[in-house]
Amino acid sequence: DLLSIMAEIEKIEEQEELSKYDSTSKPVFKMTDEECKEAMVFLKKPDLLDRIVMDFDICGYVGEAVSKKLCYLSATSRIMRKPFSAIVRAGSAGGKSELMTKTSEFMPSEQVETYTRITAMGLYYMQRDHLRNKLVIIDEKGGSDEADYSIRSLQSKDKLSLALPIKDPSTGKTETRTIEMFGPCVIWYSTTQLDLNPENLNRSFEV
Repeated sequence: DLLSIMAEIEKIEEQEELSKYDSTSKPVFKMTDEECKEAMVFLKKPDLLDRIVMDFDICGYVGEAVSKKLCYLSATSRIMRKPFSAIVRAGSAGGKSELMTKTSEFMPSEQVETYTRITAMGLYYMQRDHLRNKLVIIDEKGGSDEADYSIRSLQSKDKLSLALPIKDPSTGKTETRTIEMFGPCVIWYSTTQLDLNPENLNRSFEV
């Protein structure tokens, strides 16, 4: 009963926090006709990916051309029906965070979510579409260990469902409430670990 009460309190607190931001007041991001024409010309260039690598160099991240391309394509795939996630693995101070940060800076800021840690229930209590078509970055693998199962489920099924028993204070009856959160989304995290769970590896490209 106490766990159910705590879960309900956490949900209420999150709803109160989200209510501070009126969704109707959020700016609508829309390209002008001129910007669309310019973008289409750029997208049709045969050396598009090489130009993107050059942009990384200009921004101060040099080398690792293949990793840059793979991460950029992964981040862009967030708008597809079946996007692909990535695990960035290297030794300490190997540039993992820098690669993820630089790539995310090429994406629209409103479509990038960065977390230091996600708890076991953290994803379930987000708004239904909060992560839909977004790039989700978790700084280190250790920060998502508790949420491993829910992350894998979201990657596989593009959806999370939680059946939670809640006691109605007015009637005293306990009813099961279903909480849902929807994808798809791209999930990244970095790690120095050599041995990773195969269930995680078969859902992501390793960079």
